[in-house]
Amino acid sequence: GLKFCSTRNRSGGSMRRRVVEGQTFRDNKVDELHAASSDESDEVKLSKKNGEVCNNGQAGTQGDPSMLKVQCFKDFMARLAFVGIFVTENIMHAVFFEQEVDGMVTPALAPLPREAAVCLHLVHVIFGLFGAAFVLISGLDTAGRTALTKGTSMMLVFMSTITWTWWINRQGVLYWDVDPYPFWDPRCTAEKRNRTVHILKNISIVGALTMYQQIAKYERAASTARPSFFEGLVTALRPWSFTATIAPQLVALAVIRCYLRIPLPGYAATFMLLLSIMAIQAVANLVNSLKDFERGIDTRENAGDRTLVDALVTPGLLKFLALVGIAWWITYFCWSVVATNFHIAVLGLTTLG
Repeated sequence: GLKFCSTRNRSGGSMRRRVVEGQTFRDNKVDELHAASSDESDEVKLSKKNGEVCNNGQAGTQGDPSMLKVQCFKDFMARLAFVGIFVTENIMHAVFFEQEVDGMVTPALAPLPREAAVCLHLVHVIFGLFGAAFVLISGLDTAGRTALTKGTSMMLVFMSTITWTWWINRQGVLYWDVDPYPFWDPRCTAEKRNRTVHILKNISIVGALTMYQQIAKYERAASTARPSFFEGLVTALRPWSFTATIAPQLVALAVIRCYLRIPLPGYAATFMLLLSIMAIQAVANLVNSLKDFERGIDTRENAGDRTLVDALVTPGLLKFLALVGIAWWITYFCWSVVATNFHIAVLGLTTLG
């Protein structure tokens, strides 16, 4: 019937079909808009709910909660239980420094000289203390991910080296030379089993630190939150650059003691010397950030150091911290002159720093 209909009917039928098709198109569009608005309202509700949870839990900045921020006393105690043992352990390492160098570290590093053992044990104490402190402090700030990644890195170095000197090559006797039996064999000695337990424990700690570090890196990469004051402060101090200062100092001390045969003025003065040089390094980092900002080298568009361009830390605070670092160095310099009776090694290295 449609085949033999008139032109008028065909055109009329086409018009009716176009009207029906237009109405169907509009109906579909209305349905799509309703669905989109419904989805959007669900997302808004969900984001509001998440925001309420974030605010109630105080997990971080609104819309960007951090799983790594301490939200209650239990969270802080969990961190303290995890890394507090490292703080205690390294304080004891510092107290019994000379005895441990002679009895544990030097035999484990043989045939390297005793000076190498002194340098390594200093790295143990410094990295262990600073790493544990960074992990603790990072939980008190949403942007503590930077401190957490750096702190776990220092603790990983500590765990790797202490495992070798204390358990794998304890007092110069390698683990596999204790006896010929595996640790599960009934004939295995108690010494070897004790070492096995500590080695496996340290491996598990290294795994936990690595996992913690990776979570912090992933969260930092996915975060859209503005960096906070604490992250800006860590970035300005750049504690990871301290190794560039510590390493030459340790080499210089080893040369003075081993090749020039000049006795060092005791471990207390030497350790304080390293801390004072680290303070000067921190001052140099702070002044570098401040001058680059004042001269317009660091801008919001191209700055790698976001400390001042994002107003994370004020210029006045950077100047204050720089003065504190200089005051520390001057105090140590004056103390070392009196305490060491003008010792040439201390005077030379302090002046060089």
